[in-house]
Amino acid sequence: MDSDSYEKSKTILSASTSIPRLNLKWMMTSVFGPRTLSVMIGFLFLSSALATWQPTNQTEILSPENDSMDTNARSTACIGDVCISEVLVNAFGGETDAVGPSDWTSGEWVEIHNAGSSTVDLSTWTVQDHNSRSLPMTTPYVVYPSGATDLNVPAGDYIVLARNGNGGSCGLCLINSNGLVTLKTPSGTTVHTITWTPRPTEGVSLIENASDPTSDWIEATSLTPGSANTGGNQPTYHDSGIRVREVLADPFFSLDNDTWPGGEWLELENIGTQTIDLAGYYIRDASSNNISLNESHLVGFELNNPSSSHIQPGERRVVSVNASGSFGVLNNGGDDLVVYLPNGSITDELSYPQVRPGHSMVRSTDGLSWQDALFPTPGQLDALAVNGTSTLSINEIMVNATQNDAPYPDGEWIEFRVHPNETTGVGLSGFEIVTGTGGHVSLTEALVDCSCSITSPQGLGPGDYGVIQMNGTGVEIIRSIGDSLSLVDPAGDVVQTLTWQTSILAGRTLTPFAGDPANGWALSSAPTPAAANPDQTSGNGGTYEVIMTEILPNPFGNDTAETIQGTGEFIEIMNNGSSPVDLTGWSIMNGATLPLDSTTTSDLNLDAGELAVIRPADPTTFWLSNNGGSISLHDALGNPVNSLVYNTALPGAAMVPNITATSWIYSSTPSPGLVNPQFDLPYTGISDLVITEIMPQCGLSGSDSVGILGEWLEVRNNGTTSIDLSRWHVLDEDGSGMLVTENQLWNRTTMTLLPGEHAVLRPEEAFMDNFGDTIRLMNPDGTMIQSVYWLSSEPCISIEPRSGWGATLSPSPGMENPIPEAWDGTLSIKFSRIMFGEVDTRGHDWFEIKNVGTQTLDLAGWIISRQRNEAEPWNDTFRRLVLSPGESAIITSNPSHLLEDAGIIAYGGSDVMYNMPWLPNNGGGFQLTAPDGTVVDTLVYGEGDPMIDGWSGSSITPPENADTTGLILMRGDGCSEMPDTDTAADWEIRWLRMGASLFCDGGGFSGVGNITTSISPGNALGDLVEWIDEAQTEIHVHLYEFTSPELSKALQNALERGVQVTILLEGDVYSSWNYMETSRGIASDLHYAGATVLWMVDPPSASSPEGPYQYIHSKVAVRDQNSVWMSSGNWKSSSFPVDGDSGNREWSIFIDDSATAQMVLSRMLWDENTSHLHIEEFNPMDSQLGTPSNWVTPSNSLMQLSTSTDETTYSGPFTGQLLTCPDDCIGGLVDMIDSAENSIDLSVQYFQDGWGWGYGENPLLAALERAAVERNITIRLLLNGYYTDDAFDDRDVLNLVNNDWNRTKGADATAILMSNEEGITKLHNKGVIIDGKSVLISSINWGSNSALRNREMGILLHQPPIAGAYLSSFNEDWNRLDDSTDTDGDGMPDWYEIKWGLNRTSSIVPGSPLAEQSQDWDGDGLSNLQESTYDGNPFSKDTDGDCIEDAAELSLAVERGVSPMDAINKADADEDGFDDSIEFGCTETTVTDPENNNDGDGTNTDDNDENEPGGAFGLREDPLDSTPAKILLGLVILSGITLGVAIALMMMRDDEGFVDEVLEDDTGYVFSESPTVSDAPSSGAVILDGTSVGTGGNEARDATSGKDDGVFGAPKLDGFDFDGWTHEFVQSHLSSGWTMEQLQEKYKEEFGE
Repeated sequence: MDSDSYEKSKTILSASTSIPRLNLKWMMTSVFGPRTLSVMIGFLFLSSALATWQPTNQTEILSPENDSMDTNARSTACIGDVCISEVLVNAFGGETDAVGPSDWTSGEWVEIHNAGSSTVDLSTWTVQDHNSRSLPMTTPYVVYPSGATDLNVPAGDYIVLARNGNGGSCGLCLINSNGLVTLKTPSGTTVHTITWTPRPTEGVSLIENASDPTSDWIEATSLTPGSANTGGNQPTYHDSGIRVREVLADPFFSLDNDTWPGGEWLELENIGTQTIDLAGYYIRDASSNNISLNESHLVGFELNNPSSSHIQPGERRVVSVNASGSFGVLNNGGDDLVVYLPNGSITDELSYPQVRPGHSMVRSTDGLSWQDALFPTPGQLDALAVNGTSTLSINEIMVNATQNDAPYPDGEWIEFRVHPNETTGVGLSGFEIVTGTGGHVSLTEALVDCSCSITSPQGLGPGDYGVIQMNGTGVEIIRSIGDSLSLVDPAGDVVQTLTWQTSILAGRTLTPFAGDPANGWALSSAPTPAAANPDQTSGNGGTYEVIMTEILPNPFGNDTAETIQGTGEFIEIMNNGSSPVDLTGWSIMNGATLPLDSTTTSDLNLDAGELAVIRPADPTTFWLSNNGGSISLHDALGNPVNSLVYNTALPGAAMVPNITATSWIYSSTPSPGLVNPQFDLPYTGISDLVITEIMPQCGLSGSDSVGILGEWLEVRNNGTTSIDLSRWHVLDEDGSGMLVTENQLWNRTTMTLLPGEHAVLRPEEAFMDNFGDTIRLMNPDGTMIQSVYWLSSEPCISIEPRSGWGATLSPSPGMENPIPEAWDGTLSIKFSRIMFGEVDTRGHDWFEIKNVGTQTLDLAGWIISRQRNEAEPWNDTFRRLVLSPGESAIITSNPSHLLEDAGIIAYGGSDVMYNMPWLPNNGGGFQLTAPDGTVVDTLVYGEGDPMIDGWSGSSITPPENADTTGLILMRGDGCSEMPDTDTAADWEIRWLRMGASLFCDGGGFSGVGNITTSISPGNALGDLVEWIDEAQTEIHVHLYEFTSPELSKALQNALERGVQVTILLEGDVYSSWNYMETSRGIASDLHYAGATVLWMVDPPSASSPEGPYQYIHSKVAVRDQNSVWMSSGNWKSSSFPVDGDSGNREWSIFIDDSATAQMVLSRMLWDENTSHLHIEEFNPMDSQLGTPSNWVTPSNSLMQLSTSTDETTYSGPFTGQLLTCPDDCIGGLVDMIDSAENSIDLSVQYFQDGWGWGYGENPLLAALERAAVERNITIRLLLNGYYTDDAFDDRDVLNLVNNDWNRTKGADATAILMSNEEGITKLHNKGVIIDGKSVLISSINWGSNSALRNREMGILLHQPPIAGAYLSSFNEDWNRLDDSTDTDGDGMPDWYEIKWGLNRTSSIVPGSPLAEQSQDWDGDGLSNLQESTYDGNPFSKDTDGDCIEDAAELSLAVERGVSPMDAINKADADEDGFDDSIEFGCTETTVTDPENNNDGDGTNTDDNDENEPGGAFGLREDPLDSTPAKILLGLVILSGITLGVAIALMMMRDDEGFVDEVLEDDTGYVFSESPTVSDAPSSGAVILDGTSVGTGGNEARDATSGKDDGVFGAPKLDGFDFDGWTHEFVQSHLSSGWTMEQLQEKYKEEFGE
């Protein structure tokens, strides 16, 4: 220890004691160091301390009393003199700003009043919020009185406490709704609890309700911090008849805060019987924004006209935001509004939903619902529906022209007409168009084109058309998201309206479908302003009697291909006259023209009664629309001869004229050129046909279970007579569907369905939507018989109507459907996972529920209730969801985004529920309630209220410092483990991230094949290359690092042979940049050779969540789907060196078995899915992960490799388990350890004792301790010694195993560091052998990051011959010794300690305060550490037996210039032929017996006779004769007893499984009274419990964190997670018995964290 370090230690210890320096030094060499000192000081002063000690319940101060509140808590009457008197919980702004006399509304605060007769010190009292979080009771948090130096509250005075700008330390976070504050005495007694439920007005404080102290607190009339309250404001209600009737919250063509008539506004109505003066009224929204009804906001209010603020009964007045601020007030997404009278009474409360941009919403007369208005009507009667009639109608609109705002016809225009069948015309005067945003356009003023047959006044006659232009009117139409148009007559009645909610294609018009607005609107084929639309042409324009008799617009298959083959679309015509007709020059038109010639028909001369079939020759120039349209037949002069209008055409369905020939209906079968089939018109059969089961989706791979490919639906005859299925058809909501035909029946050959029979319809062309659809069963006349609606479906799971069209228990085509069971009342449906932090704009937050019971349950009618602190519960009911035992369902608002971003298949929330609640990012509570009201399950997370029914204790807390976007909380392990204590402990076991897999099959497998071992270094590289060379079809490789040119070349050779290669690499390797650059270069070579190269990265988008894995750390490959390679080594030279080179110790395995290979490959394919945000394909141009600049492919030594000759191969049956991290590897490793019966041998790179990522303790250490201590399993732990000189090493685990388990608990457990040799550089293995029979080969490092955050893989094989081969390798590594490896870190290498019989695994010497390296057992003045430097015998003063003691040999070595080691170990160190003892004489002294000290001849030569002065001690008198001497002797005895007690106490302490080590200086030497020789630096110095630091030249106490090696992060060393406290302060508390948990709680109290 350097002098500065020593002085620091002296100063620190002297600050609390006056022990002389001599004793201080002696204590510093004690094994127990400062802790022993503390105990001894405490013992010596025990008597005086007891006289003045007052008991303080330290546990009460440091430990959290309770993690949660009483779930039934309400306000309580204060039971003492010190009480909470006023609180401000809804401050302006961020709520955590500094607060005080200048502004008492900027932050939250709590006022406490002392009503007693004496001063009270609150420094040890507690003020807690709803989550039991406490405000530090220190002066920085006192804001009244100003400048307070303590927390004393005089009698009758007040103190105000606040976070006061410290918003980051949520020591007291007061929520705005459903909040709570508790005041507790130092003993923990609750003296006062106050609560509030509704959100208080912003900036208004709360005080006790004097009439009921146990009720919620109420708003105060004014802020009175530091003084008496002035009374409270309980909400009062007075119905003055004023109601909010209409709201425009999102103006489209003006800013929200624009000046009236722009901007936001709302309309008030007086529904009462008296005139009301609105002056003084005000309106407040949920954010406490006020709109006062004054001259700035009440439209028409003039200060000089008092009556202008009045509203008469039945009158409506407009309140406008009117440029009163920088922003609007009314929330577009919905808001809560309250209308106040001038005295503060409430006359109206309402909530409106999300609004349509530019459109107003009107409230129902009962105030409970809202409806979009046709157009805004501020101050007037509402426009909600058509309420008039007229023969004038809108006939065509151009609302998105190619030149918007241009004059007609290039710009926007609206066409009108009077139907030709009308007998009278309509005058245009007084008619106007009103847009959805309130724009008014007069028809007469904007008229630009008209075939007006009425001129005075101007109007339209029957068949006339008129057009108005929008240009120049000052009125705009919303083009981007849709709008509404209403035609209003001169009386103000709405006679027609149309609305669209999407952008219309530029240059396209909307026209009434089939010519009639009653049928809806559709895009027209071409604009026809001031003329008939394409489907509105009249019938026969000539004298011919040629008619169209049959059409096939939609043949089965591809329309184009079928038309080219001559089997596609056709139009059949018939000469219905008595004379032949020459069709030359005739044509058919439908927007395009089809000439009738030899290419389109075989007969142009049509005899009377003859049929001709017309087929398009070129499907690119003429085709029939499948979605309906009009067709007209024209003669050679172009005159229309015949026309028809048809609706949507179903696949394969021919259409024929109905009886009236004004509409077209489906024929039973196509009959081109033949007389149409006969059928009943109208239909005369029964209509008792019903749909009973539907399969919306089922691909080829999933159809075998029911024997049907693709989608299908089942119908049943529920009647008493048979039904002919001919011409029955099914339509979906977009008009597609199927016509029932024989070739589309699955299980029958007849179209006749008997009573009670089922028929399965299998459409030739799929038409049902997987994610929700509406289909209608239509009888032959087109009458709807049944409508079916579903919201979602799953592949190959059929749906049924039993309870709202949801999943069946199992598909049953052609049979009765199985029925679910009635719920038996067990709490069998559980929340199992939840992801509340969605990616911005993706809307894919979700929750999962799982059926853990034995019943198949239908959740229709069950309720999900979301509880939030600041809002009313959001309750929603399941429409339909069937869960079989063990089945789970994920429910999200946006299943498509979730599938794209995370590969998770989920139900849409709006599909299985009516209105799925969204998941708040900051926290909430969710309850699942059965239809009978039973709360079946509850979860509460984040800042959710833990007091809801079904939950106990605090809410689930996300992992510390974790990004919650994409974070998935799981109950138990997310698979089989489903604890149910209704507490956060159920959920704080492990967690996932979006995009991570969750394989829950356990990974068990059995196979028959070959298993071959391969061990590095040696010929493992040749083994792997040979395995690659045998690939025939494909190779999949997943690696952390890839820098081996030999293996790169082997893969390139495979590519040249036609093998498909897919490789996944880590995109952020922790190693040096050169390694990453080499990986990029090799990736580039493979990419250009034809391989699919993928990177695992953090999602690149700033809005993306954190990646699901820290690293891809697997070392696995699958060849040809029938062989697996698994290893601990990366593809680099250190793990797979070329023959003869040094390398790491690695274990690899080859398994030739297709079942095993395909299980491994199924895991790998999940990680090769490029739709995952964290997987991206190699891009050579990427500056970060592309081809490095100046990359040159390195040379390789592929031709110089040879394969192993000592490998072990087993052929035959075998069993094993695939471990996949983070999915199931923790459970698999624990089960593996628990299965051991005799021995566990671990060969691992490192073993992390801390647990950095999970919620709980280290489960692997716990399992090993159970095995060693409880089951007496022999454990050998072999660790890598390569990095043990670094700040983070394995010495904590070494100490735990060797000192705690072995030495203290008597377990047969040993841990050592592996020694190296010339060919073995370090231990990089991650293998385990169980009972010599089973072996784990894996990439899994034994740390929490590897197990819980990395993608890792391992295979556990139960095959003794294979395990035996690796056991031989393990024993070789275990028994090897080298010159430097030092397992126990005492500075003495293992070989030395084994040679001389010392303890290589522990430096502790039982019964001695000195460590083993500090002992001087032979008394030669050299410590064992010094002896080890020169290979001296620690048990002999004279190692070489030359009668010169070892210490003297060292001095002589310096004088003679010889080696100190030779001097100690050779009798003739200078090799001059004369022994050193002859040349220099002996220095060894004879040990004498003080009771019988004789000379050589046996004569007694003892001069110290008792009669001589000095007595027995050689003194002049016996010192025990004097009283001071006796007192001194007593003190010595007392000190000895004290020392013994202190040592015993420290030895008995359970110090978390670790034994303290000596305090060493920077060289590792124990500081003693009289050091002799300074030694070379040793490895590390243990300072704090279980914490090691390296030799950096600094005092060891300065090290605060370990090394970040890129795999498991940089660990915080014990005692250094407390910014603001010195290390010595932390260590002194730990030494005196405080736990880390108690220190953390104390730290929170002091620093507010």
